[in-house]
Amino acid sequence: MPYHFELLYRASRDGFSSTNFHNLCDNKGSTIIICKLKDNGTIIGGYNPNSWNCNDNEFLVKSEDSYLFYFNNNIILDDDFDKSFTDDDDEPIIARLANKNYDKYLYNSNYGPTFGTGFDLIIENDIIKCDNITSYPKLLAFINPRQIYFLEDYEVYKVTK
Repeated sequence: MPYHFELLYRASRDGFSSTNFHNLCDNKGSTIIICKLKDNGTIIGGYNPNSWNCNDNEFLVKSEDSYLFYFNNNIILDDDFDKSFTDDDDEPIIARLANKNYDKYLYNSNYGPTFGTGFDLIIENDIIKCDNITSYPKLLAFINPRQIYFLEDYEVYKVTK
């Protein structure tokens, strides 16, 4: 089944602003977020099968299809970091929900896309970080919870079948 992707937001074009993200992406349905890290060009992103909505609430939603992903251009992990999920650092990684019954999305005007019950992946203006990995345990293979990564750019696409 073919999919259609419509660019809703590009940070370098529309501004690295959580407000601009919400103005252009809220209530649009399923989206995929693609982020390019500034230091090394690594690609990190995620798929949200639900609509974003800036109403300053947190929601637990059924989200069997939500996932995060990583494409390696360079290694971004620290030596003391958990690499138990990876066999080959050059392989793409997909981090799926540990509990397929729900995911939590933070709908807050101060943040852009946010995935996970522990705020597993957060985009805030021109940075990407994670506070506590709880929903996507395989995320530990490519994100250090103790580090903030600066974004070169990120894009949000509406996904339709």
